[in-house]
Amino acid sequence: MSYPFINLDKAKKDELIAHLKTQCGIDPKESETKDSLIEAILEFEDLNGHTRPYELMPASYKNNVESNSDTQDNASSDLNTYRKVKMIIQSSEKFDGQDDVMVWINGHSYQIKRDTEVVVPEPVYQLLSSSKTTIYQQEKDGSVTEKIVANYSIQFLGYV
Repeated sequence: MSYPFINLDKAKKDELIAHLKTQCGIDPKESETKDSLIEAILEFEDLNGHTRPYELMPASYKNNVESNSDTQDNASSDLNTYRKVKMIIQSSEKFDGQDDVMVWINGHSYQIKRDTEVVVPEPVYQLLSSSKTTIYQQEKDGSVTEKIVANYSIQFLGYV
């Protein structure tokens, strides 16, 4: 079964809530804002390996992607020049899911403690949030299913 992408700009709040319930298995509160519902849908898609078509991205994200592509041409290896992101990496029951997370990028290394609020440069957050791995599951009929899953459960807390 393929995942149906909803047009986030044209969808009404009740349609977003219904999509989250039926397609994502998430039961949002009626008091949630439209922006937080859109964020939840995008996070679900990212964590489950669904790549949203560019034409179905919200206009605010398209503008952000276009402005980021302009700045990527002039990207600096000095991570202190990037804006900072506040986040938490959740621990898990997986192998090494309780260990600190080590990140090496542009000659800088970061040791990030799980379940603790941290502030890191945006490229570190982007690297961690886009980090995926392939797992294989054997089905009851003996066939093997390939899945692409996120390596880390990251809670984005905003920009600093």
